Amino acid sequence: MTEMLMHWSPRDVIGLVATTLGLLIPITAIVAAQWRGYLVKKMELALKQDMVQRGMSAEEIERVLKASQKGS
Repeated sequence: MTEMLMHWSPRDVIGLVATTLGLLIPITAIVAAQWRGYLVKKMELALKQDMVQRGMSAEEIERVLKASQKGS
């Protein structure tokens, strides 16, 4: 691999790095957004389970979830 890179011009190496970063940045953003969505859903589920264990009614749970969504 290093022998191959030694024969490349600096322009070629810069092009390779730019292309790699150009693909890596959007992929990282997509993965981060999906991971955040997963964590939000996980927290909402934990909140719902806690409210059910406390004996809250479905209407109260719905009211709490709507209020938390408006604040986001």
